[in-house]
Amino acid sequence: MFIQELLKNPKHTGAIAPSSLKLSREIVQCANLTKSQFTVELGFGTGVFTNEILKYMHEDHYLGIDTNESFAAHVQSQFPNATFVQDSAEHLKNILSERNIDTCDRIISGLPWSNFDPTLQSTILTAINESLSKNGTFLTFAYPPFNQGTRGSNFQKELAKRFSNIEKIPILLNIPPAIIYRCTK
Repeated sequence: MFIQELLKNPKHTGAIAPSSLKLSREIVQCANLTKSQFTVELGFGTGVFTNEILKYMHEDHYLGIDTNESFAAHVQSQFPNATFVQDSAEHLKNILSERNIDTCDRIISGLPWSNFDPTLQSTILTAINESLSKNGTFLTFAYPPFNQGTRGSNFQKELAKRFSNIEKIPILLNIPPAIIYRCTK
């Protein structure tokens, strides 16, 4: 299923394979979900991160957002009690508002930032920043060298504009190696 979706829309799928179990465990550990009241996952894909997140959170305190209809149907069938929305991350504030949620304390993203033009990067990061509670944490990842090009550099500059603390955590035992960005408001 992942390969089919990649071939249909490589810009939004953004990787040649689903994220590894190692990467998903590391990013969830960095999120410290035991202290989270409500967590949003952006770009849940095939549910690799979702599975790890829901080990630490009750489904009522989780919301997943992805633009891909096939991924949404697949993940909803895996986790029937969790809430998944097929929409764009740029609409995050409205999606939360429709559910009477003002802010969340964790946002975990699997979005392919280097595939997005600077305007979309900025729009999504603004929505993320506005949706996080005070001292909320945003976590995402990138694969070097893909995050070193123009769009990757732009993404890092946009992070610096919005977050007071940005930690880069290398995950070398992932294929390909990855960097987790843990950003605090």
